[in-house]
Amino acid sequence: MVLATYDEADDRRRLNDHAFAVASAEMAELNGRLSRKNVELNEALESLLRSEEIEKLNQELSERNEQLRSAMASQTRTQQMFETLASNAPLAIVYTDKDGRAVYANQRTADLFHVEPEELLGFGWLNVVPREQHAEFAKLLDRSTGSTWVIEHELLRADGSRIWASTTVAEVSHGGGSGGWIANVEDISERKRNEATLERLATTDPLTGLFNRLSFTERVRSHCEALAPDEAIAVALIDMDRFKLINDSFGHAAGDQLLIEVAEVLQAQMGPDDIVSRLGGDEFACARVVRDEAAAREFARSLAECLHQPFVVERQVVHTGASVGIALGTSGDADPQELLRDADTAMYRAKASSEHHRVFDQSFRDEVTRRFSLERELHTAVATREVTLAYQPIVDAISHRSVVVEALARWTSPALGVVSPIEFIEAAEHIGLSRELGRQILDMACAQLGEWRRAGIASDELSMSVNITYAQLADQGFVDLVAHTLAAHDVPGSRLILELTEQALLDDFDRAVAVLDRLRKLGVRVAIDDFGTGYSALSYLARLDVDYLKIDKSFVHRLNASGDGGENRLTEAIVGLARLFDLTPIAEGVETSMQEQMLRTFECDLLQGYLFARPMFADDPALEECLNGGRELRLVS
Repeated sequence: MVLATYDEADDRRRLNDHAFAVASAEMAELNGRLSRKNVELNEALESLLRSEEIEKLNQELSERNEQLRSAMASQTRTQQMFETLASNAPLAIVYTDKDGRAVYANQRTADLFHVEPEELLGFGWLNVVPREQHAEFAKLLDRSTGSTWVIEHELLRADGSRIWASTTVAEVSHGGGSGGWIANVEDISERKRNEATLERLATTDPLTGLFNRLSFTERVRSHCEALAPDEAIAVALIDMDRFKLINDSFGHAAGDQLLIEVAEVLQAQMGPDDIVSRLGGDEFACARVVRDEAAAREFARSLAECLHQPFVVERQVVHTGASVGIALGTSGDADPQELLRDADTAMYRAKASSEHHRVFDQSFRDEVTRRFSLERELHTAVATREVTLAYQPIVDAISHRSVVVEALARWTSPALGVVSPIEFIEAAEHIGLSRELGRQILDMACAQLGEWRRAGIASDELSMSVNITYAQLADQGFVDLVAHTLAAHDVPGSRLILELTEQALLDDFDRAVAVLDRLRKLGVRVAIDDFGTGYSALSYLARLDVDYLKIDKSFVHRLNASGDGGENRLTEAIVGLARLFDLTPIAEGVETSMQEQMLRTFECDLLQGYLFARPMFADDPALEECLNGGRELRLVS
């Protein structure tokens, strides 16, 4: 056997090749296995990823289901709450579809309409709204989406009765379109009744049902604005005559009944376009559109005439009558208040007229303007003591000697000149100055008498006569004032005579009796002034403790020399009446020797008038001559 030659290098190469082949095979197998593992791993990863996503989705789904269950529970609670609130709400709540038909109504709604809630379902608004309001509701229902509106209106109940309601309606939107309306309905019938009552009280007189002053002026203003060029508005102011006497005689209830009857008579006298009102007390006002002043006068005449009919009060027939003043407004801007003011002025003129009616003219306005100026100036006059006194002697009818001097108020205004005493004394009473003015006059008169007595100009027997008003007599402190004034000027009470009119005494007769009794204790004497022009009742002469009876000059002026006239007998009777009651008669206004002679024949004790002396101021030498030593006065005619 032949052995091959051993080659180590070749052997190493073959070994390496074998090792490489083995390694390559193993590497290929490993790569295959690795590839298979990679595929398996990718598949496992993909599977793992799919499981997490599903879990996440499941989790989200669970959360959403929980939210949905919570929302459904909340919605259920909200619905239950709404139903509870709606069922117990004080307001009626109605939900309608987009066509206005009710799909829900609470119990309050059913109570409001006197039905069961189910009976309202399917009803539309027009089923419960009065026919005359259908058009208005149709317009409201056509309003744009999202609008809310409130309306006060009437609603029809199942029984046909009506109620007033305040309805708030809000439109509900779904998906951009109208889903219907929800309405809250409040019953405001009671409020409407209260408003009607307040309106009635604000615009009408509660006693007669006529318009009150406010309503009257508003309607007159409306008539003025509508006047044609050839038209005028006649505003009449009516004041009942003797109403106070009827009220005092029969009581306030009877007086109210009379006012109601007067209102009915006036309403019957008015036309459909006329206005009639009660302004207050016994004052009424009427207004009518007229063509001219003649028509206004006829209007005034008809009003005065219709109220001069007899009325029945407390089952007794009474005759009251009325005074009517009318003012005319001829332009659209005529002021109702000014017309009433002018009519009031004309009415006071009518009271002194036999026809009992007057139409206002410019002369009345001038008088009113003067009266306003007079009252304004009188305030200043009293504050600065501008009013002074003149003195007129009253003489003994036999001796012609001055026994009394009457203090007479005089006023010369820097702005108005000489003002009549009648005018400014009446104005003082009207504006509440009569007490202060009377106090000043009493003080000046007593001061002057005290000065004359101290100077020896007047005898100790000379008395001062001073006029006083009802306002002074009614003053609680009047008697004390008289006592203080007498003491301040050292004048005995017996030398003061206070003159009062019959009206002042009778306005509060019992009080007058008590005041006169206190004055008598001071020694003060009292005279009844202007006797015969008032009540002249014998009964009060018997009860009043007075000293003098002054015969009004109107009786003296009517005396005649023939001696066969009734006026002579009347004056003689008054003198006799004075003597019957142990009073001293004083005749005022004696201007002629004939009048003096007749009064002496009637045995009138004291005389006053121009025949003996005119009123004179204290610094007039003629006055001192009249008073000095009680000298006899010469006759001037």
